Amino acid sequence: MQYPDIRQKLPFIGSVLLGCFLSWVLFPSVLSAIETPFFKELLPPQTPAIQVVAKAQPVQPQPPTSQSETLPKETRQKRTFYLCASPNSLPYSSRDLDLPGYELEIGKEVGKILGINIRVEYLRAYRPRDYADCDFLIGVIQPEDEEENSRGRFFTSKPYYGTGNVLVIPKEAQGIKSIDDLDKNLKIGIEPGSWAHYILTHKKGFTVTPYVTQEDIIEAMANKEIQAAVVTAAAVGWYLKQHPDAPIKVPEGYVPEPELRWNVVMGVNKINKDLEEAINAALTLLTQNGTIQSIMAKYGVPYYPPFPATR
Repeated sequence: MQYPDIRQKLPFIGSVLLGCFLSWVLFPSVLSAIETPFFKELLPPQTPAIQVVAKAQPVQPQPPTSQSETLPKETRQKRTFYLCASPNSLPYSSRDLDLPGYELEIGKEVGKILGINIRVEYLRAYRPRDYADCDFLIGVIQPEDEEENSRGRFFTSKPYYGTGNVLVIPKEAQGIKSIDDLDKNLKIGIEPGSWAHYILTHKKGFTVTPYVTQEDIIEAMANKEIQAAVVTAAAVGWYLKQHPDAPIKVPEGYVPEPELRWNVVMGVNKINKDLEEAINAALTLLTQNGTIQSIMAKYGVPYYPPFPATR
């Protein structure tokens, strides 16, 4: 039997087979991909590349208020803005939708006033390579000078509250209003290597008892292993919120001492420089109407108005 010579037909057959393959495999895939939310999220030019979180939690955009009207419409609608936070750092931030942390709640309130769509990205650590594509960082310590603020990828908002290290004493203690009122022979709990550790030992001459974490220090106070402690206002406030009957307290009317206090700001990616005025206006509004104070009180954290600059 004689077989036809198919070598001359191979180019044609190959083209037909290749065309069929592309039509069958690729074309439906492209159509399907275009219809998915994932593909649509790739379209905005500023979509962050951070992949260190589980599932982000979108916050639906709110109707514009008088403040959001100051933003260009294209700014409010062009894309999702990413608010970065730690996933397990109560009272500051948390994955828990029912208890997200006071810093995260404040950040979301700012987004509502601005009328922008905010999505939370949870970072495991605040390393430059992790937060490079964040739009907003919460709970940032205010830089000491403008030169420091001008460096890097972020600028900072106006301060929206003050905080610092506070004195913790036994609930029954009387007549102690400041660290300087403490007896130098007392066992004072402190976090080793912290700024408070330096101030108490090198500036004030105390002998301190180091503990690994703030929580360890407060537990030692509650168990009467030490007679005093210096920890952050947020740490002890959150502890007392959870343990209202604990035998410890912060002296009534106590304000962090000048060497142990700082202001808190929001870090804003410089690509969002056009939002600076509106963010500051939103923070002012949230302070004036008591929202920030109310949110912090829910977590037991004391609100101090921003402290005046020391320089």
